[in-house]
Amino acid sequence: MSRALQIVQKYHPEVTKVVDATKPLVVRVSKGDCDKASAKMPDECAVAKAIQRTHKTAIISSTTSYIIDGNKATRYKTPMAINKEIVSFDRSRIFAPGEYKLNAPSKHEQLGPRERPQYHKSRAAKEHRRVYHHTAGIRSLGSK
Repeated sequence: MSRALQIVQKYHPEVTKVVDATKPLVVRVSKGDCDKASAKMPDECAVAKAIQRTHKTAIISSTTSYIIDGNKATRYKTPMAINKEIVSFDRSRIFAPGEYKLNAPSKHEQLGPRERPQYHKSRAAKEHRRVYHHTAGIRSLGSK
């Protein structure tokens, strides 16, 4: 089972398939959506409430979003504009109404097996590790 399917099934166990979106989706978030939303709840945020007007439900995180219709979830990449609003909303319950666009994953971000490059890394490259920063105080799909 793919990691994407496991994440979606934590919120919606009836989902059996996750596919990548092929085109972007424009979402219009109203003030009413913002008022009804719940902080730190990926399936109850303002964007999810806006999507629920046309689809069954949605799961919105800071990097990936899923729109659920029946037993199928469609995966989108969450743009930086929504990411910033998520941080604002999860910390202070402020979400700016407006028009936002969920992007389809690019070719190298799509689900499925990836080709591994056949090259040799030097010892220095192996010793240099990237340090990641995780933003505190916002929703996480890793735990529920």
